[in-house]
Amino acid sequence: MGVDVLALLAEMPLLKDVEVEQLAALDIRANLRNLDSGQILFDQADQSRDVYFLVSGRLLVVHWTEDGREMVFGRIDVRTHLGELAAIDNGKRSLSVYAHREAQMLVLSQSDLQSLMVNVPVV
Repeated sequence: MGVDVLALLAEMPLLKDVEVEQLAALDIRANLRNLDSGQILFDQADQSRDVYFLVSGRLLVVHWTEDGREMVFGRIDVRTHLGELAAIDNGKRSLSVYAHREAQMLVLSQSDLQSLMVNVPVV
C-alpha cells in the first residue's frame, strides 16, 4: 500500500487549512524524496525552484565559506517547509541544505506552489 502523498501534504502546517480534495482538484502533485545522511538537498546559489516539506529526519542549513568551513545557520524540524522564497522570487538559493541524518521530504514544484497561492487564498 502506497503513501497518500496529498494527505501527507495537507498535514503540513503551511497547508493545514487546505483540504485534500482542494489539492486533488488543483492537480497538485507532490513527490516523496529520500536523502542519505550527508546528501545535499540544494546548494547555495542553486537555481532550483522546488519547495520542500520535511517528513522525517533532520536537515541542516549551512553556508560554506571559501576556505571550505561549514557555518551552520539552523536546523530544519520535521513538518517544516523550506525553499519557498526561491519559488516565489525566482532568486538563487542563499544557503545550502543537507541531510544531517537520513531524511524524507515532500517535494512541491514552483508551479504547484503558485497554483496554491492563486487558487487557495489561505495559503
